[in-house]
Amino acid sequence: MKYFTSVLRRGYRVSVVSFAICLSGIVWAENPNQVAEPIAVNTSNSMLHSGIDNSNDQQVAALQARLVPFLNEQGIVRYHAAKARAWLSYAAHERSEKSTTVARAEALSQAGSIIEGLEHGQAEQLSLTTPISSISSVMRRDLWATAELLKQNEGFSCAQTEIAQAEVMLVWAAAEHSELGWRHSRELFLSAQSLVDQATLKSSACMSRII
Repeated sequence: MKYFTSVLRRGYRVSVVSFAICLSGIVWAENPNQVAEPIAVNTSNSMLHSGIDNSNDQQVAALQARLVPFLNEQGIVRYHAAKARAWLSYAAHERSEKSTTVARAEALSQAGSIIEGLEHGQAEQLSLTTPISSISSVMRRDLWATAELLKQNEGFSCAQTEIAQAEVMLVWAAAEHSELGWRHSRELFLSAQSLVDQATLKSSACMSRII
């Protein structure tokens, strides 16, 4: 009973956090590996897009302070900075949940590596491939495939933030799914879907202007 209550409490917190980052009215497949219908999204309503405020989390706050100078940069720096920011949000969430997994440590490590590369002017050398954490897996392959395709076309420059956020969100969602099941990861997958849809729209609009 104690474990069951703990799981319910954790599920409630995940839903509350995730609800703030997903958009309403999304058509979702029952299976996370199925393809959901595309949706029209005009604006971003992501927790990750609005910023990180974790002054009580010293590790996250320290990395955030180092990241701030790069958040408004353009070009590939923008993509990597957005990804580091997303990893920090994931790490902060794991601390708030008092998670006993290695997810937080790995998220902090990923953010730290990106920030170090940016500080040394090595943005071009940083990989565009988002690593899968040791407790996560590859789910929603359709979204991963779309993100990779978007990174290959000229519209990438207009959708870097959303793509970076979506990739980390997919890692996070799959980790939640592996640990606690579909009900606890559903909202995170919805958020990843929303971000990919936004990225697709922004990329398409960007390509129209280029052409």
